Amino acid sequence: MRMPIIHRNEKMEYRPMRTLLDDFIKNAFHQPTNDEKMMAVDIVEQDKEFILTANLPGIKKKDIKVFVEGNDLVIEAKQFEEKKEEQETMYSCERYQGNYRRAFTIQDNWDCDNMYAKYEDGVLKINIPKMQPKPEKSIKIS
Repeated sequence: MRMPIIHRNEKMEYRPMRTLLDDFIKNAFHQPTNDEKMMAVDIVEQDKEFILTANLPGIKKKDIKVFVEGNDLVIEAKQFEEKKEEQETMYSCERYQGNYRRAFTIQDNWDCDNMYAKYEDGVLKINIPKMQPKPEKSIKIS
């Protein structure tokens, strides 16, 4: 059996691997809008749980939301900062307002019903217990 000859199309564009990876990363994760910023997050797996740690310096606890939306664990935070400075003949007032948002796909072994979070000194820590694997069920064949 003979294989057909396939001629290379000279007009075909071959994109470098780096561009393919850049496209994947760009489209695989949530892209922040102009008024959203990304927060630094670490996820550590331990024997019985995952620990997700997010840096949110300068944000008040009341301005942070952690919730499950569809198949995602979402962290949202709002920041409003105002800095006033007064001197003899100078008055300055600067304001900043922004939003943070990160979403993480919930894994099969996450026990979402028993998650808990703690916020202290600008660091949000979410403990996500692991679910115990279900024992394999044997089905009797009659």
